Amino acid sequence: MTPATATYKLARPTMLPAYDWQNTRAFSLPTDQYGWIRINLIGREAQGIVSPAGYEQLCSELIEMLSTLTSENGELLVEDVTCTAAGEESALVNPLPDLVVHWRDAAFTSSLKIKGSGVPAQMVSKKSTGQHALHGFCIYRGNKDAGLNGAIAAKDLWRLIAASL
Repeated sequence: MTPATATYKLARPTMLPAYDWQNTRAFSLPTDQYGWIRINLIGREAQGIVSPAGYEQLCSELIEMLSTLTSENGELLVEDVTCTAAGEESALVNPLPDLVVHWRDAAFTSSLKIKGSGVPAQMVSKKSTGQHALHGFCIYRGNKDAGLNGAIAAKDLWRLIAASL
């Protein structure tokens, strides 16, 4: 009953593109704030093509490529790339993405154009434009009578902290 355009728009954040698995060494997983990359590893993925012996080399190649990724105006797009497996043996049983890409703010601009790429950058969600960051995280333990029900708007947090000093 739902029009195909509406179904696609609602399901898009959780859909994987159609891959040619025999020629896909790594693929991205749907995520809202980070880049998640999974290696198409033989023995772990249903149609894996990367041998376990080539796992670490491919991860290194991807990290190098991602670390130099820039916008057309020269801004770096990647802050850091984290490997989630210690090597090929742990990768074979790793349920997590193999690489987690932490983007710089430049990667979230709506007019992003990647230098040297004809692939258009598309914002899937325009309401979620940032990402969780350690420097933006706060746990407050204070007055039980502050009138909070477990959450406070970020714009009001300063008042709560100032009142407790």
